[in-house]
Amino acid sequence: METPTKKKSPIKVIALVLGTLVGVSHIGLLGYVVNNRKHEPPVINIPHGPYSSYKIKAGNYIDEYIVIWRDEFIEDNWAELYEHTVTLCHNHHVQLHGIYGRNPSLATADKQKNWVEIQRTKHGMV
Repeated sequence: METPTKKKSPIKVIALVLGTLVGVSHIGLLGYVVNNRKHEPPVINIPHGPYSSYKIKAGNYIDEYIVIWRDEFIEDNWAELYEHTVTLCHNHHVQLHGIYGRNPSLATADKQKNWVEIQRTKHGMV
């Protein structure tokens, strides 16, 4: 008597072939990563604008370098940091945003400056 032969399901065959391909591709990728001798940090393009503020500390930078970079930043942005900046009490800060919105446009900078000066003449230091 003849033994019955099992017919292989096409789904099982496809799954076996796909699994083999994925496994081989992972081995190839792992080999590429391990053998890649370039150990350069990735390039990160961080958006930069007048109100951008970032604090990043990556690697083993010593505090001396951080101070140098901070001093260069202050030198490059002196006017924005010290001449065009005002400190307001909480109430006047809320009023200013109530008038010009949560994220006011830079086009309103002169109007905001004028508003602050008016408040200072009315109330003294605000």
